Formats: sequence, structure tokens, C-alpha cells
Amino acid sequence: MIKLVIFALSLTFSCFTFAHGRWLVPSHTVVSGDQAAFVSLDMSISNDVFHADKPYGGVPPQTAKNGGVKSLANPSKAQPFMAGIAQSTQLWLSYPDGSQTNDTPIVNLGRKSAAAVKLQQNGTYRFDVKQDPIYYTVYTQEGGKRGRVFGIDERATANLPQGAKLAYKVKLINWVHAYVTRNETSQTHAKANNRGLELIFKTHPNDLFVGEALHFTALFEGKPLQDSEIKITRGNTRYRNKRQLQTLRTDTKGQAQIIWQQAGMYVLELAAEKQVKGEAYDKLKHALYLSLEVFPE
Repeated sequence: MIKLVIFALSLTFSCFTFAHGRWLVPSHTVVSGDQAAFVSLDMSISNDVFHADKPYGGVPPQTAKNGGVKSLANPSKAQPFMAGIAQSTQLWLSYPDGSQTNDTPIVNLGRKSAAAVKLQQNGTYRFDVKQDPIYYTVYTQEGGKRGRVFGIDERATANLPQGAKLAYKVKLINWVHAYVTRNETSQTHAKANNRGLELIFKTHPNDLFVGEALHFTALFEGKPLQDSEIKITRGNTRYRNKRQLQTLRTDTKGQAQIIWQQAGMYVLELAAEKQVKGEAYDKLKHALYLSLEVFPE
């Protein structure tokens, strides 16, 4: 089992249940050599960690056959609201020199989305999958049962089940990250942006080994995220009877650490929320998903 150092103190921002897991996993987190190297990236919305289920967006591959064009995906079956979210998907690439691009093509492969990037600079790259925010309305029914419908406008509230009462409206922003290093680590992306939900690492995220600790600080809008639950899951949950979900909490400074006991790919999940006023929604929620590779001793 993973050994955790857990801090339990006062709650400032509450976490929420992760309804659908999502992840971005690179083919390599560390590459080396004199020649520029390609890294492929898989991304999916899936509760089986690193086993694809639903694509994250992108353009479906097409093939000309029998005089016509057939798509490998069928977007007409998707909910219009979620189809619009998928169409907004962008892969942002932050380079070791601090520059950024968001023009990397994403391919929709039916169960997952994929991309490939050629790494020419030495140093650490950060990959971010970004989409438009998701808006939804939460309602309550008799007996305290809760449900939700996508959207926060009059059409959404009109679709509530008979007898349901509107509870609150939400704006949700998902952040999905991964780091890849070519030849040597760099700290270009180590500084806080003071926007949304972010992790600041004392230990480099591409330099993780069994028996060693990962130290980090969680921030929400530039302030320490206190007493917040963090979920860590090793990959290949599909082949385990028990998910082996590990949890830890941040301290009053937003800090936490984990000592790795097994090598492999992991996904780290963190969430934060706050009440808002003067907007069309009542709560602003952020969810962060980070893929990490732990190497043997």
C-alpha cells in the first residue's frame, strides 16, 4: 500500500464527488537523446484509470469507402450539450522556455482522444486539456434524493422532474494535466498563476521514485487550499477487484506529501468550490486531474 502523510485541519473549501474520472496519459514522461523525440498522448473520460471509455473531443478520423465518407464516431448520438463541450477541447502545450501553443490536432478515436507532439527543447513540458465550462442544475426530490440536468437557463429548469425543487446552479471547470521532460528537468512551470485550482511542486513531477516522497502545495485562486481531500489511484483498476483508492488531506498551508510504495502510472484528483454572488450560477467548482509516473528504485 502507499504510505501517506495526512494532515487534517479546518475546512475552507469543500470537495465534491467526482462523477466521471478523466485523464491525460503520455506515452513517455521522460525522453532523452540528441534528436527531437515524439510523445503520444491519450485522453479519455473514464472511471477505469488509463482504460479508455469516452473520447475527450477532437476530430473523428474519416475513411473513403464504397464511394462515401464514413466516420468512425457518430456524434449525432451524443447529447447536444455535451457534444458542444467536446468540440471546445484544446490541448495546450507549455514549453520549457515559457511559450505556449494550443494548435496541436486532437483525433477522436471513438473511445478516447489522442494527439502527438514533437519535443525539440530540453526541459519540462506541461500538457493541459482544456474545455469550455460545464453548467448544470442540481435539484432535490422527495426523500432527499438529488439529481442534475445540464444547463442553468430556463430550458434546464423546465426539464426538472415533476415535484423536484431547484437546489443550486453550478459552473464546473475541469483541468487535466501531465508533465513530460526531455533530457533535463526545468522549473518553468513551477510558479503559481493564482488562477483556479493548481498544484505547486517541491518535488519535480517527473522525478518520482519508489520509497521517495512527493511534496506539493494545493492553491485555489492563489490561496492555500486547506483541509482538502486528494485522491490518488494507481492505473489498471480494471484488473483489480479493489480500486485501492488512496486519500490524503492538505494542512493549513495547503501542503501534503505522499511516499510512493509501488511503481506505475497514477492519477491524482483534487477539487474545490466556492459560493458566488451576482452570477447566473450559485457555485463555482474546479476539478483537477494530474497523471504521474513513479519509477522503480
